[in-house]
Amino acid sequence: QADPRKIKQILYNLLSNAIKFTPASGKVTVAATAADEALRIIVHDSGIGIAKELQHKIFGAFYQVQSASNREYPGTGLGLALTKKLVEMHGGTIEFDSETGQGTTFTVEMPLRPGPSKRNRVLVVEDNPSNLDLARMVLEGNGFAVDTASNGTEGLEKARHLQPDLILMDMQLPGVDGLTVTRQLKADPTTAKIKVVALTANALKGSEEQALAAGCSGYIAKPIELKKFMLQVTNFLEKE
Repeated sequence: QADPRKIKQILYNLLSNAIKFTPASGKVTVAATAADEALRIIVHDSGIGIAKELQHKIFGAFYQVQSASNREYPGTGLGLALTKKLVEMHGGTIEFDSETGQGTTFTVEMPLRPGPSKRNRVLVVEDNPSNLDLARMVLEGNGFAVDTASNGTEGLEKARHLQPDLILMDMQLPGVDGLTVTRQLKADPTTAKIKVVALTANALKGSEEQALAAGCSGYIAKPIELKKFMLQVTNFLEKE
């Protein structure tokens, strides 16, 4: 049970990396087996390998094997960091074995029968496409299941249908504003217990008090500060 596009991305990233770092005279192989309730995918290449002292870095964002002065192998340095995140979001693990000049073997294992998801579902109600995409990207990148709505009416419908663990609510929505939607959510027994956090660019004391009075659990100011954002979201989810 998996997202087929994400599985394709995992395979593409591993195979394209293997090909990129293997000379034309080398060899790349891929194999998959299903045993012990797990899917195991092995991608092996006979390429340049990874030095022992660099191996702890390869899953880091923006890290690339060669130095900036040697651009023989161009790329963004995001491929393996993203691959690891996608594997882990499927409940799996990724490991590798490599020696300089001897090639590299990546092993991915994912459960065939995944257990109950521990991911929290977050609904983001935001009319600004850039803000919406940023929030979704950061949340999904940290393992959350994310749904979105671009106006208050849609947000209200999705909240009732999806029953998310947390709603990030823009207070300045077109039409039905965020305060009104929050009041409606809190007045409905089916959605009253869902935590709502105000998301607004108007970081004034009065706006915070209005949001809290409407039933919000708290307040996150825009523009989103990436370093604080996930800590804030996690803290709101953990509050009783």
